Amino acid sequence: MIYVAHPKPDELLYALMIRACAGTGYSHSRYVAEPERAMDLWTELREDMRQPPSVGTYYAIILACARTRSHANEAFRLAREMLDSHRDAFGNAYRRPSQSTFAALLWAAKMSGDLLRARWILAELLNLWEKERSATGSSDLAPNGKIMVHVFHAY
Repeated sequence: MIYVAHPKPDELLYALMIRACAGTGYSHSRYVAEPERAMDLWTELREDMRQPPSVGTYYAIILACARTRSHANEAFRLAREMLDSHRDAFGNAYRRPSQSTFAALLWAAKMSGDLLRARWILAELLNLWEKERSATGSSDLAPNGKIMVHVFHAY
């Protein structure tokens, strides 16, 4: 595909291909997660193409890894990499995780049966939500039903 359709694919195309590797998340679906293929695309994006990943690309790779029990810990490593790779003068992460990123991390905690990690992720989400609400008056990180379903499934 790289040589025929897009001689030099951009970061958005890689994000879409990696997100497609995440599958639907349901075991009875024929579209199951393929984290190995997603990691190959991730490596190609970062090392071969030398393009910096965006928050959306990080979300896609975290979701692809989170949807399988064998790669759940890789999802947490990638989230830590996303948050720790660049920080501003105040210590805030350059790449702010979205509500979907937190949902993917909760999915990984649910898949690995790690209740403590699920509780920690929920606490981090609530902490970041409260910090943004007090600073700007609004935030899109409010916990919703999808977030809480993942927390309850971890229990």
